[in-house]
Amino acid sequence: MTNSKPIGGYFEISGLYRQPYYKNCLSFNNARNCLRYLIKKRKIQTIYVPKYLCSSVFTAVKKENCILRTYNIDSNFTPLISSIKKDEYIYIVNYYGQLDNYYIEELSKNYRHLIVDNAQAFFQKPVSNIDTIYTCRKFFGVPDGAYLFTDLKCNCNFEYESTYDHCRHIIGRLEKNAEEFYLDYQNSEKRFENSQIKLMSKFSETILGAIDYDTCIQKRNSNFLYLNAELRDINLISPHFNNGPFCYPFAVENGDYIRKELIKHKIFVPVLWPNIINDESVKHLALNILPLPCDHRYDTEQMIRIIKIIKEIK
Repeated sequence: MTNSKPIGGYFEISGLYRQPYYKNCLSFNNARNCLRYLIKKRKIQTIYVPKYLCSSVFTAVKKENCILRTYNIDSNFTPLISSIKKDEYIYIVNYYGQLDNYYIEELSKNYRHLIVDNAQAFFQKPVSNIDTIYTCRKFFGVPDGAYLFTDLKCNCNFEYESTYDHCRHIIGRLEKNAEEFYLDYQNSEKRFENSQIKLMSKFSETILGAIDYDTCIQKRNSNFLYLNAELRDINLISPHFNNGPFCYPFAVENGDYIRKELIKHKIFVPVLWPNIINDESVKHLALNILPLPCDHRYDTEQMIRIIKIIKEIK
């Protein structure tokens, strides 16, 4: 008799509503491995990547022995790219969801091979026939998970990611407080530095199928618009509204000082991609653009608190 799943005993997570936001796509353990998969399957030899980006993308490219070239972006987060060869690829990062699909479509007319990184634009649907990557950990409390929209077929026997010992920070923050489990969060993230390409874990797949996405979008939209109404006059950029935003990008000249003051008040605003702060050409983007939290965990009361502290500091 063949081995089969045990019947009875204690309960696992089960019986949840299984309706993920995205279907008909590939589900991997993280976004960098989505990129590695594309490099392998499309046999990419050279790829252009923006300087303003986390080191994990650079590492992923190098792991696949792909030639890495970098480019700058302008004040509207749009790429400054000269002409490239027909067989070369461009990695486009949709910073703060500020590049809409119309722009991406126009870009695809000029450049044949695009890969779009929608890590900060989870709810922005992919453009047809353009490889597009999403990450789940930046938007939801899951230990792994990324989606890849592509016309490539996943005909490889990848294992599922194992996350049973990487959920402590997620459960801990729910039951206690964020600070107590921050080291667990860092360790969970660090494990991806040398991770293999795997399928999204069953745990994350289950949780992502049970989220009320409509409510998440509504709350994020409301919080973003409230912050913008109060802060747009002192914001050095004019962020446009995108559905279900990642954060509210607030640009100020003394951003690093304000960030530190906000953290003192337990408002945690990260430096996105601290690996670039030694590069003078993009350092200001990392230090002076504050990704203010506006996600679905919060409502107007928390937005008022953020605004009050910023105006007191300013």
